[in-house]
Amino acid sequence: MRQTLFLLICFLFLPGSARAEPVKVFCAEALWCDLAETLGGKSVTTTSILTSPRIDPHDFQVTADMARKLADSNIVLMMGGHYDDWMPPLLAAQSSASRQIISVAALAGLGPQENPHLFDDPTAIGLMVAALSTELVARLPDEAGGIRRVRRISSRS
Repeated sequence: MRQTLFLLICFLFLPGSARAEPVKVFCAEALWCDLAETLGGKSVTTTSILTSPRIDPHDFQVTADMARKLADSNIVLMMGGHYDDWMPPLLAAQSSASRQIISVAALAGLGPQENPHLFDDPTAIGLMVAALSTELVARLPDEAGGIRRVRRISSRS
């Protein structure tokens, strides 16, 4: 009986014994999943839709499987602008008050007729890193120190 009570107490009070469920990140483009995995580590799981540069995002067609994965996500990362035009209808059909949508085009203040190819824009990427870091820290407070450390390191490179 004493051993059982001791084991129960150890289980309840050991740090890290109860880990939160990973944050589910849905990415329109693979680059954003790489970023989420770098910042959040094992505390995030990602689903990337456009996984090959051979896929033209302007002609892309959404599948039912993708819609299901989006419905289950906590955070959505996307280029925005008119780069991934298929995302707004998909998001409207799968609305969620608890889901955070982060668009790099919106963060960068991109106008409707401006070039949405922001992959090579260091300022835009920095805005995405900052917004995603803030959201991950809010959702993973126990991991905040690690997320902030990775963000600082990535901002220097």
